[in-house]
Amino acid sequence: MIRRVCQDKEAQIKDLSYACLKHLEPVTAPLVLISSLPFSGGHYLNQLFDGHPQIMALPDDMMIGLSLKSFHPTFNQNKTPQQLLESISHEAYSLKSAPFDEQGKKVHCTSPFVYLPHLQRLLFIKALDAKEAIKIRYIIEAHLTSIFGAWLNYQKPGPDQKYVAAFVPGEGADELNISHYFDIYPDGKMIFLIMSPEHWVTQTLMNETERYKEITDSLDCWEKYVRAVLTTQRKHQNRVRIIDWKDLATNAEAVMRYLSGFLGIDYHDILLKPTFNLSPVASCREAGTEGPGTSGDENLASFSISEDQRRVIAEMTNEVYQEVLHQVTVI
Repeated sequence: MIRRVCQDKEAQIKDLSYACLKHLEPVTAPLVLISSLPFSGGHYLNQLFDGHPQIMALPDDMMIGLSLKSFHPTFNQNKTPQQLLESISHEAYSLKSAPFDEQGKKVHCTSPFVYLPHLQRLLFIKALDAKEAIKIRYIIEAHLTSIFGAWLNYQKPGPDQKYVAAFVPGEGADELNISHYFDIYPDGKMIFLIMSPEHWVTQTLMNETERYKEITDSLDCWEKYVRAVLTTQRKHQNRVRIIDWKDLATNAEAVMRYLSGFLGIDYHDILLKPTFNLSPVASCREAGTEGPGTSGDENLASFSISEDQRRVIAEMTNEVYQEVLHQVTVI
């Protein structure tokens, strides 16, 4: 229907909006949240899930507004649908990706992100209006419905999706909000990616010198995140998996086969290829932004930390690091 409208030279935005509202497809699949600290593979894993036929992967740029705080019980108190939309949604007008061809060569073109913010607002309100009571899960589902519905060139609409995959920043990981998430989504899952403290410090020294001015600041952030991960693992064992960043970087097929079993989805080789809306994109390794090989493995090898820094890292993190290693999934 939407394609027929788009092919009409006389088509107007209101015609597109009418077609989308008339053929609204609610997104009610459970969430699988992917969490990691920066440079630890979270964005990369979300890119790998993007191409799977049973998963709707929410682009990272659209996650501004769906943080773990969105699952707090007081989130929907005394708010109209319009106010809820203001709180949760992020209007994205375009997103450009750098695709690669089958030989791995960069293609100098862009993958358009055709998205109508006005339509998202209409879809969000319509999805909530259909509910007798405004529960937090309904709000999240309305948010997802409105995003995918307003994304006009999205390639995987339909009722066969088993999960919506979404990245949530590890810096905001909070034990209480994670518990709220599992209360709201008893059928939801979480995947945490962990990086060694020494590697994490190296990354922050290379890429986040303004944010983490002292090595202790970087280690405090790492320890807080890892302790939240351990608490979550103890409370929600069957719904949580902890993956070592290094395993994803060096043995992606084994990791993705394992996670396919964890989620109860079919394994496809597309899980080894980072994509955006089914189009190949620069992997985080190649883009040098996040995930396996950030800034290039050769750069990491040439960037060394001092013995004093290594001693501080061991003193501050060795105990909790050994504890989390015992909980990491063995691939």
